[in-house]
Amino acid sequence: MVPFCLGIFLAYTAANCYFPYLSVFLKEKIGVKNNLITIITSIGVAIEILYIYNLSFIRKYITLRGVIAIGLGSMAIRLSLLAMFPSVEMALFIQLFHGLEILSMFVLPIMYLDQVAGEGFRNSIQGAFTILIAVPSRLIGFLLAGEIARTMSSREVIYVSSLLCALGMLIIMFFFKERVRDKNLS
Repeated sequence: MVPFCLGIFLAYTAANCYFPYLSVFLKEKIGVKNNLITIITSIGVAIEILYIYNLSFIRKYITLRGVIAIGLGSMAIRLSLLAMFPSVEMALFIQLFHGLEILSMFVLPIMYLDQVAGEGFRNSIQGAFTILIAVPSRLIGFLLAGEIARTMSSREVIYVSSLLCALGMLIIMFFFKERVRDKNLS
């Protein structure tokens, strides 16, 4: 479980690092007006629904570890693309892959924790996950992003977030060994 937790911790830190500065980046570096920023990000949320709806189909062909690694990899790539090629078109294009990020960070990890915890321990494992992974990654991500933005710019915040996510993906891909407790949950 250590590689799983470390990989997800890095991904959560990356998300908490970039998300507060995404709108700043879109406004400062691309020139997107405030009222259009939420429209751009909402497109990703709408597409996310399709990924979640098709999760069973995806899981028929790709393991949980594979989907998480692909999702974290796509997050790293989409952030890098946005930082390297800041444009409205790129901001719209990367929204196509937002759903993979959500699956890999907020849907599949919770499903996996429920699976390995088993009956009677699901609430405890969710609480421990929140205390040990979600809360510290939020604090570290916010502090890191603030310091990077203060000393550099929102573009570097996006790059660092991409790097953190790529590291999380590599840890999941190479060190995480998926355990299956109940075949009905896999």
